[in-house]
Amino acid sequence: MPQQVRNWYKDRKAIFSLNGAYLLSTLGDRLWAFTIGMFTHQIGGIMYIATQQLADSIIKLIFTPIIGKILDKTNRNKGIQIALLINNFCVSISALVFAYCFHLLETTPDKKELQGHENIFLLIALIFSSMAKVASEIERMAFTKDWIVVLVQSSENSRLSAQNSIMNVLDQVSAALLPLFTGILLDTFSRIVCCVFVIVYNISSWIIESRILHTVYRDTPALKRRKSVDSEEIVEAQGNVSWIRSFKLYFNQKAWRPAFALAMLYFTVLSFDNLAISYGAKQGLSATALGTFMTAGSICGLLGNVSYTYFERCMGLLLTALIGFFLQNACAMTAGYSQVFFDSPLNITGYAENFELKSWPSRIISEIQSPSTRSDIIALPASQWPLSIILFFVGITFARYGLWIIDPTIIQIMQETIPERNRYRIFGVQASISEFFSMLKDIMVILFFQTEIFGALCVVSACSVNLATILYFTYFIKEYPNSRKPANTATSYDTELENIKQPLENVTDPTEL
Repeated sequence: MPQQVRNWYKDRKAIFSLNGAYLLSTLGDRLWAFTIGMFTHQIGGIMYIATQQLADSIIKLIFTPIIGKILDKTNRNKGIQIALLINNFCVSISALVFAYCFHLLETTPDKKELQGHENIFLLIALIFSSMAKVASEIERMAFTKDWIVVLVQSSENSRLSAQNSIMNVLDQVSAALLPLFTGILLDTFSRIVCCVFVIVYNISSWIIESRILHTVYRDTPALKRRKSVDSEEIVEAQGNVSWIRSFKLYFNQKAWRPAFALAMLYFTVLSFDNLAISYGAKQGLSATALGTFMTAGSICGLLGNVSYTYFERCMGLLLTALIGFFLQNACAMTAGYSQVFFDSPLNITGYAENFELKSWPSRIISEIQSPSTRSDIIALPASQWPLSIILFFVGITFARYGLWIIDPTIIQIMQETIPERNRYRIFGVQASISEFFSMLKDIMVILFFQTEIFGALCVVSACSVNLATILYFTYFIKEYPNSRKPANTATSYDTELENIKQPLENVTDPTEL
């Protein structure tokens, strides 16, 4: 038995190490995501949050497919190490600039003396944060879409759905613990102390993660090899490569409809992003209360991941995703339509009466330049929370259960159908399309930034979830009759292509020659 245990551990040692590095990465991402949301709300309000998220989405929309294509031809260790360094360095610089910005606000009694300098430093901090978001997306793509697939294929008894679930559980554990911890940290200590904590964590995390990933790469020969390109990609290499071609390749994939449906879920304000945090803070919820809701949502996501593994084994991927979409729909409609309740700040009639098309652009620009933030909002006890805000957060909390059934299921469908040589490129396009819908959501919030109209945006978001469900259902109807047949994995898909086309030998990374 001890020998069997040693053999079992040896077979999965690389996977355990990768999971450890991924946990450190997700802890840092969740820590910074909640922290920067509260920081930006305090300085610039919901308008700055929407603008910052819009900038993030545009940057990821443009650069993620390009970087993904480059990574398909790059040494795996080199690619992830560079992304790791950029992510942690940019977050540390952003936190340092935020610390200086808060120092200015604390040491200058008359805010007029700053002459808008705090907004300049906020802009610098947000630029570095956006750069970190792109690097973080590349890290996550490498961890969950490429490295784990290679390690599972190199292991004798590992199951891809189980490993996907484990990585999602780690992410949800981070999402459950960090918002509550960060909320207490922000309510207890000064903003400058919180910034110092973020910097220390990111530097420490970078050192540990870098060492772990280097060790995994060194000890796993399969990570040093890639499938060779086919004749079509050779033509591309001769100069016919374009950003548009990556999207064409994406829509030629068998699983583009479920993938696109997953991306459509990003067109929503019904999620635990910084917009929801800002909206809740305006309604009188404290940082601790908001962190508690986010923790509860992450626990629901954790349960969704566990359910995904069970459902996938019992009924297959296609039916599992359908169940997730139906659950997501129910909760999204609860959160969205709760904003028409009597105690909601929604006031479409009043907004329409005061709306002037000619002054609309100037009001938006004025709000961006001088956000109308309120520092006098006092956190309310739970007994005084409006019913509409309770249903809003209850809805988006339980929606995480359905979402985290949908997400890993569709990701696995893509993993099993996308050839290894195109993996980074296709998933890069997927991230780009997701950011496109996120960008549309942020533009919507910027154009209609007033609190009294936010409820209407919630209803629009619920409709977007409905449309995503319909799109997936069309894929389900087409593919479910054949779903009982053995599914092609990414490996078998590559094998089929090699049997049709002129086979080329596997090549090692250029850096390994």
